[in-house]
Amino acid sequence: MIFRLLAFLLGYYRIETAESSSARVADLLSSCPFGYFDLRAGSSGRASFSVFIPTLKKARSVLMSAGIKAESAELRGLAARLVPYRKRFGLLAGLFICVGLCILSEKFVWQIDVTGNEKLTDAQVIEMLKREGVFEGAYIGGIDFVGTANRFVMNNRELAWAALNVSGNKVECVVSEQKEPGVVEEDTRVSNIVASKAGSVKSIELISGVSMVEEGQTVSKGQLLVSGVNLLRNGKYIYQPAGAVVYAEVLSEVSAECPLSELEKVYTGRVYREKTLVFFTKAKKIFKDSGNLPSDCDRIEKKERIMLFGRIALPLWITTVEYHEFEYEEKTLTVDEAIKKAESMVMRSLADKELISRQLTVTCKDDGVVAVCLYRAIENIAEELYLFEEK
Repeated sequence: MIFRLLAFLLGYYRIETAESSSARVADLLSSCPFGYFDLRAGSSGRASFSVFIPTLKKARSVLMSAGIKAESAELRGLAARLVPYRKRFGLLAGLFICVGLCILSEKFVWQIDVTGNEKLTDAQVIEMLKREGVFEGAYIGGIDFVGTANRFVMNNRELAWAALNVSGNKVECVVSEQKEPGVVEEDTRVSNIVASKAGSVKSIELISGVSMVEEGQTVSKGQLLVSGVNLLRNGKYIYQPAGAVVYAEVLSEVSAECPLSELEKVYTGRVYREKTLVFFTKAKKIFKDSGNLPSDCDRIEKKERIMLFGRIALPLWITTVEYHEFEYEEKTLTVDEAIKKAESMVMRSLADKELISRQLTVTCKDDGVVAVCLYRAIENIAEELYLFEEK
């Protein structure tokens, strides 16, 4: 397979000899001073074989010295495909330059992605990388990515950690920021944990503070569950932010109302499109539908990178923005449709609950339907209540 590809790229001649010469050609080629391949014998006794372009004259000379006539020599491979364009030097030069640039481009950084940043913007991180020699257009082979990542963190006190990952001509910079350079802040808040709902405590996962209730105890809404103020035996107090996860069995309700008449969003089918060509940070609008944008529309943006031969990523993107026009139309529901919709809204709100039991009640009114669900479930009722900041 590799040899066939090489032969196609280098080009070769397919030589066919006169009739009844296949046996003599086979004996002759077995000791010939040039390379050949793909020797075949035809039904009429003709022999055919292939040689690379530089050895054509030598092959013909050997055949003539043995009295064997080469009736045809057909050029094949890439060279044969380029023959029609042999006088169009500009086209050939452009082709070779294009291929050369595509191969060369994989050795340069064409895209930098930043992840993990919170306070710093992507632009700030990219500018910081530029000072370390990593930028769009930089030669990949000249960058020590491990050493650069270490210098990147040492020279920028906003960062606690960083890594540079390379994939083709794209560099991904993963960072972790420090809250304040070189300083670890102590949490000076003082808070309690109180019950957000009334219920029966099933379990307590204490993180910090002093537990004020026990498992199996019934608590009311707002009752103190975990205290952030701890009195020691020596009479001194310790202040801290209380933390806990308190699961309790609670009785609660959720409701949903569905009117019999409502406005429904309906797309008209009219779509306005804009296309922009982006080269690195430069953008050029290349297409836009005529007319004014509708007042009511949904905006959908899609960005696609241009790939050469489906493999080589170019620093070019096509950004397509579509505006889908819609209108609001009044829709009238039947009572049964309204009941199903209200029940569905209630069940969606209970989807993340650990239910023990539930009771659904539906009430029909003149202008709509109300669904009320009384349910019993296991929930985390811990709610932090801030007290003050410790000095």
